[in-house]
Amino acid sequence: MPSQTNTLGVSLICELDDEVIGNVVGYNEKGDYTISNHCECDFNVPALNQQEGTFTTLNLTVTNTNAALQFDGYCLNDLANKILDDNKKYTIDYTYFLGDIKIFKHINFDTLKNGYDKYGNDLRGYELNNIESKPSEINLDEIEELDSYDGTVIYRCEPLHQFNKATAKSLLLQSDSHLRGSSLFANAAKIKAGDLINIEYNGQVVTRTFKMDKNIKGTIALYPTFDNDLNEDIIAKDYRYKQVKIQKVEVS
Repeated sequence: MPSQTNTLGVSLICELDDEVIGNVVGYNEKGDYTISNHCECDFNVPALNQQEGTFTTLNLTVTNTNAALQFDGYCLNDLANKILDDNKKYTIDYTYFLGDIKIFKHINFDTLKNGYDKYGNDLRGYELNNIESKPSEINLDEIEELDSYDGTVIYRCEPLHQFNKATAKSLLLQSDSHLRGSSLFANAAKIKAGDLINIEYNGQVVTRTFKMDKNIKGTIALYPTFDNDLNEDIIAKDYRYKQVKIQKVEVS
C-alpha cells in the first residue's frame, strides 16, 4: 500500500540507495532541505489541488490532476529548469517522457482523458503497461520471539475522513487527534476520558487528550496521524504498533 499520494509512482521511477550519503531533500517530509506545501520550509510548492500533473494510483493507473486553486510562487518545474538547465514551460511537459520507462506510456498530458462516464467509470489517465519481470531471491530471517510486555500499546492509524496531511487542514474534513481507546485500555493506563496525557516513546513525549471509544475493544489504543505536519514525531514512523509509557498530566 503506497504511504502517500504518489509513493507508488516515485518507486517505479526512482532507485533508492540503501544508505543515506550527504544531505537529504525532503518533499513534504522532513529533510536537510525541505520542499513542502504544509508548513514553513526551505522551498514552498503548490498543494495537490494547485497543480497540473499526474500521479500513479493504487489501481496502477497514471491519473491526471488539474489545478483548482491558484498558486503564486515557484513549482517543481522551476527547480527542474534551474538544475537541468532545461526550458520546459510547464511541469506537465514532462508527462510524455514518463514513457522512457517501459512501464509508462509516451502520452502527452493534454491528450489524457478526464472525468467519468454516466455509469461512474473513471476515464482519467491510462493504465500502466504489463511487463514481465523475474522475482528476486529473498532470504527471510527466522521470526524472533517477542519479549513479554505488560505496559500500554498504541496503534498508529489514519484518522477517519482523512487521506493525507493536506486534507487534514481542510475545515470541512475535521477530525480530532485524540488518543482513542476502550475502557480496558483506560484501566490499564490508569487514565479516564478527557484526561490530558503524555505519551512517551524512546525519549520523545507527545501530549494528547484521551477519548473513550466504545467501538474499540481490547487494550490497544488508536494514535491518529496527519496532525504532526513535518515535525519529528517518531511515534508516527515505522512500525504501526508501539510500546509506550502513558502518564496523566496533572493540571494545576
